[in-house]
Amino acid sequence: MKKAPICFALLLVMSALLAAQSEKSMPASVKTKSAENVNTETAFVFYRPKRFAGNALTPSVYVNGEQIARLDNGRYFVLKVTAGKYKIESSMKHDPLEIEIATGKTQFFEMIILPGNWRGGGRFIPTDVDDGRAAVKKLKPLDKKWIVSDRVTFIVPGDTKSKD
Repeated sequence: MKKAPICFALLLVMSALLAAQSEKSMPASVKTKSAENVNTETAFVFYRPKRFAGNALTPSVYVNGEQIARLDNGRYFVLKVTAGKYKIESSMKHDPLEIEIATGKTQFFEMIILPGNWRGGGRFIPTDVDDGRAAVKKLKPLDKKWIVSDRVTFIVPGDTKSKD
């Protein structure tokens, strides 16, 4: 019985040594590329706080005229993008929000519901990163039935914990 913990400890030490050895033998270009990918992830995070007003509405989210998803009440999603200029709008066709995003940045957008003649619609407000992260932690990921684009994820860049 006393051999099992010793064998387990020996196995852990050996696996740690093998991992360190494989890290040393990895080419420098591969090491830097994996480090760059972590730091250069660029994304938009769209979220809608849970509210009673307009809770039955699921306005569409458009980026550069392409429908990405429909944003449900109390949900969020992440759209991976490349650095550049983007036009963000919802199904309530007001003036699009024009945003320029740099490499490695994450931009948060809160959707608010505005009343309309026959139905309401959503409008986006750019949000501070800290406020956006705090708000998203309270929300659930968007149901897959509302997703249109294959670039949608639920992993917020910079978060150590992700929801699935």
